[in-house]
Amino acid sequence: MGKTILISSHILSELGDVCTSIGFLNRGHLVQTGTLEEILGAVRPHRVFLVEWVGPAEPILEALNNQPAVRNVVEPTPTARGTFQTGFQLEADNATVAAIHADMVRRGGQIVQFDEQEVDLEEAFLQVTDSYGTA
Repeated sequence: MGKTILISSHILSELGDVCTSIGFLNRGHLVQTGTLEEILGAVRPHRVFLVEWVGPAEPILEALNNQPAVRNVVEPTPTARGTFQTGFQLEADNATVAAIHADMVRRGGQIVQFDEQEVDLEEAFLQVTDSYGTA
């Protein structure tokens, strides 16, 4: 639209809904600027996923270990719902995400939930300002 409006807010969750570009101030200094995607990507350069399933862990872990783009697989833990869950990091596109999911199912995994954990503006602000000292 070609318009710039300066908004100052402590309710960062709402800013993500109305802004296309943002800047973070820390102690009077502009410490980070960019589009929402640029800032969120800089804070978390890899994608983080959570998988929840019923049954044995082997199909899930085999599919994750079979994919070279997968990093930092968390040891599976039981949940209060009688399922198991694990998390992992991934540096790949959506086609690879779909292939990993399909591989889990092909190997017999009974997936209940497969979600990407999004970083929000609040987390991004805290990480950026923490790297420059107290906010």
